[in-house]
Amino acid sequence: MMTKAYKQMLPVGVAYQELIFDAAGKPCDFVFLQTNTLFNEMIGMKDVPIIGKRYTEIMHGVEYDLVQQFANIALHGGTKLFEITSTIMDHRYKVCAYSFEKNKFWTNVIDMAPDQDSFLELQKIIGLTETNDHALNHVLDHFSLPITIISLDGTILYLNHGAEKLFAVDSSAVNTEAGRFFADPKDIDTFIIRIDSQKVSQGDEVRLKTSGGKRFWSKCDSVRFDYRNSPCILSVHQDITKQKQLEYSAAKSKENYHLLFDNVSEAIVIAQNGYVKMCNHYVREISKYSESYLFSTPFEEIVVPQDRERLMKNHYKQMRGERSGSFSRFRITTADGELRWIAMKSVRIDWEGKPASLNFLNDITEKMHMVAALESSEEKFKFIFENAAEAILIIQDNRIRIANPMTVRYSGYSLTELLTMDISRMIFREDRVRCIQAYQERLRSEAAIGKIEFRVVRRDGSIIWVQAVGAKVAWEGHMAVQYFVNDITDQKKAEQDREASELKYQLIAESASDVIWVYNYTRHCFAYISPAVKSLRNLTPERAEQMTLEETFAPESLHLLRGMVEEKIKMLQEKENGEGSNTFIKEMQQYCADGHLVWTEASIRLRLNNRNEYEVFGVSRNIEERKKSEESIIYLSFHDQLTGLYNRRFYDEELMRLEHLGSSPMTLVLADVNGLKLTNDAFGHQAGDDLLVAISQILREESKEGDIIARVGGDEFVMIWPRNDELQTERRINHIHDRLLSSKSVHHTILSVSFGWAVRKSKKETMTYIFTEAENNMYQHKLFEGNSMRSRTINMITNTLYAKLPSEERHARRVSKLCMEIGQRLGMDANDLNELRTAGLLHDIGKIAIEESLFKKEHLTEAEWSRIRLHPEKGYHILKLSNEFMSISQYILCHHERIDGTGYPLGLKGDQIPLPSRIISIVGAFDAMVADQPYRKKIAQREAIEILKKNAGTQFDPVIVDTFVTEVLVTE
Repeated sequence: MMTKAYKQMLPVGVAYQELIFDAAGKPCDFVFLQTNTLFNEMIGMKDVPIIGKRYTEIMHGVEYDLVQQFANIALHGGTKLFEITSTIMDHRYKVCAYSFEKNKFWTNVIDMAPDQDSFLELQKIIGLTETNDHALNHVLDHFSLPITIISLDGTILYLNHGAEKLFAVDSSAVNTEAGRFFADPKDIDTFIIRIDSQKVSQGDEVRLKTSGGKRFWSKCDSVRFDYRNSPCILSVHQDITKQKQLEYSAAKSKENYHLLFDNVSEAIVIAQNGYVKMCNHYVREISKYSESYLFSTPFEEIVVPQDRERLMKNHYKQMRGERSGSFSRFRITTADGELRWIAMKSVRIDWEGKPASLNFLNDITEKMHMVAALESSEEKFKFIFENAAEAILIIQDNRIRIANPMTVRYSGYSLTELLTMDISRMIFREDRVRCIQAYQERLRSEAAIGKIEFRVVRRDGSIIWVQAVGAKVAWEGHMAVQYFVNDITDQKKAEQDREASELKYQLIAESASDVIWVYNYTRHCFAYISPAVKSLRNLTPERAEQMTLEETFAPESLHLLRGMVEEKIKMLQEKENGEGSNTFIKEMQQYCADGHLVWTEASIRLRLNNRNEYEVFGVSRNIEERKKSEESIIYLSFHDQLTGLYNRRFYDEELMRLEHLGSSPMTLVLADVNGLKLTNDAFGHQAGDDLLVAISQILREESKEGDIIARVGGDEFVMIWPRNDELQTERRINHIHDRLLSSKSVHHTILSVSFGWAVRKSKKETMTYIFTEAENNMYQHKLFEGNSMRSRTINMITNTLYAKLPSEERHARRVSKLCMEIGQRLGMDANDLNELRTAGLLHDIGKIAIEESLFKKEHLTEAEWSRIRLHPEKGYHILKLSNEFMSISQYILCHHERIDGTGYPLGLKGDQIPLPSRIISIVGAFDAMVADQPYRKKIAQREAIEILKKNAGTQFDPVIVDTFVTEVLVTE
């Protein structure tokens, strides 16, 4: 009883065979060494002993000769999958052949019923009803699978009820174009041509869509036959969309890898170039090796020698893209010397920019032992049953008839409780109806196996997710369903976490301020653009995704992008296992909705998607402000910030370039601004800056195309004039002089520049030599022009002061006259008298730099008094720069010092104060008292004399006061 039950658990026919060679040494047949009962049943030899017999002895009239295919496997190793139709059993099987030792091989056979049976049945029906379309329609209307009939020109001639449901149409779809149900309408032509030529095709995977546009995968079995007196194609469809989606889900994202690694209940390995790059703890538990050993040792080292070549051959084929996925069984030697059987499913992925394989490993040692046990003895079957890592149970009439210890462990119920309870009590309420229906369907179906996922309520009330694989079996003379159940709670949690992760990253992408975009470089279209594109380019994501690259990027940026992508693609193709990054960062300009361009910085990565298409994944951010700043920095690095002309750095680099330039003649002109220091000292640096700007503007306006003008110092400019000889240069310099003379003064300063120039006539003359010649020439002009300009500027300042304050001119002339008279009484010589007269005339010239309004106010604040007290210093700085007035500048500086040392600005005492300054101090104070002022009325002369006498010895020199009062004023 137990043996029969467990044989039903393995719906795989297994045979072990050895090659037979002819006289020439070529394989011509093979002999059966060992088979299981199911294999004998599948080939129609249930009651016929075949051990020791040749393949050709027992398989008479076989349409498909397999000897050569099996011989290749036995001689060279490896694994081969294919399908055959048994004419003896009128059945279709899937065959897997593999070899562990030369000249011998194993064959695993799986029954492809019921869908293949259904197809074979249809072929029979077609043969029986080929001349009666009405009878055929009647049969097909009640067929369980979706069926379509189309003509060779692509017109739908018939849909049964299953097909109408599959494509979401009704009978009105008949006589319409079948191409509208293909995801790519062009595929229908290829489909029709192939079936028309092959007559019969099974297992085709076709991408279709419903009338509403929903796309799905269908496995199609098709046959060409005559319908309505014309050749047509009948197809049986099975929706395999979920299966296809599962094929790609494992390699979907790096986040998924981590979730799977942390949560799934099976071992996972990512391998690259024969080495483990990542694995979860189950791998360590299975192999007993440490993580460091697994990562540093070639993976094949832990595989037994007999299985290495086949395993690595499959791995490298997968890495080269010659196969999309594989399934392997092999043996490993664990760290403690134990031999373990491993079943491994592999898919090719990209790992850190390079091809790798994602491998799901299951320790099937127990299952392999189970097979051996089933074929050896009842006790071994029982041992495996009792120690299986999955729950095994048989359900009949909604009750458990037999269950292994793992079932007890999963459910939390005792074995006695399990055998006496209704199975529905253990099923979560929301899953109960679905599970009962699946159980009943399994009893009705002839399919070998069926799979379902649902929740189990354990005895303590906790809930776990399980996956149950069920097969219809006979138990004590009645039909039952045998289930193999695995706890997939962790896997379900991983799926939920993955969905949460995907939702989180979708939320991040939708909310990020940077624009995230994906461009399918193979299909030449955008696959995704995040909503932030509205902020960056004022476009909706939908509109941006419809645009071409030419409509998205400026031409120069697009050329740069394409060049980099092509380079990365070539690198990936040529250096599949080599080094190199498939990421890059570029600054590019993109078009906005209104057509203007915006600068962006894009971080870009190239990747292969699960359809083996190249995709450009980018994250773009707005760097418009940064580009403006960079342009400003570049501009300022070569330009003078004040005048906008080139600066010394640019001039020095240009001079190096011109050193090797052979063109001549070429003139180098030096220009030195006269009176800049006078302007800065008298009126402040802002006035000096205004003077430089005014002069630079004239120089710029007088320049020609090809000229270079640079400010190389505080008051120095350099001009380079290509193709100018001496005569042309002199004319241009004279014209600039005229412009400067005719221009308005700036802050009472005349625009005056001293020029010097030299002409380079051949490449032999160095630019250093030319510069020196120009500099000497300039200094000769400056000696004359500088003093003349400063004298004229002082006269202009004086006239401007008198124009602003007319009373100052009268005051200055009276002070000058009275000072002369005092000097004469004191016996000063003619030269000193002339200086005293001039000093008295210019003693208040510094007031030109003080606000005019302060001299008209009756009451001043302390801050305003501080401003007025600056006029001696201002006057000093104005006059000291002129050779003509340098000697009297010190007198102007000290004319408000006091005898007692409390004056300003230096606080000098007694004889420390120059004699002319002491005279000006007395006369200036006297004239200010006896003349009307804007802020007060004058006083009588006798009152003023009394004030002078009263302050003699403290503020004023008493000797000079006495001379002034007794000898000068007495005569007036």
